[in-house]
Amino acid sequence: MNLYEKIKRENLSIPQSFDLTVMQLFDLQNNVPDKYDKICSAFKFGYIRGQRALKVSRDKELRNDQLLQLLSQLDSSDYAIKRQITAILYRYLDKRDRLPDTEQRDRKKSIVKIVGNMEKRRAFGTCRTVC
Repeated sequence: MNLYEKIKRENLSIPQSFDLTVMQLFDLQNNVPDKYDKICSAFKFGYIRGQRALKVSRDKELRNDQLLQLLSQLDSSDYAIKRQITAILYRYLDKRDRLPDTEQRDRKKSIVKIVGNMEKRRAFGTCRTVC
């Protein structure tokens, strides 16, 4: 059974987890008998992709807002430390988001380790403006 038949059987209802590969797109395009169904399938696929992209950006914004709230609780005299922590955490979150789910490390452990290393360097006087 090809991809078009599967979608047609479900009355063109595509679940949120629906994720097409390039080969599946070609399969869908080649097996759809009329242009109307092809347009409906393509539209639903594009709409779901757009919704998923919006959800990811909203999640990142929420995470960034939480980070800024935590950093705002530090004293104003710790501005350099606050800036360093912000830079490290943003870099870490960007790298972590690019990893597959199976390779994502425990976020809390990694952050604690990074901050601990930064404090050790500062205590020994080897930390410059940005560690």
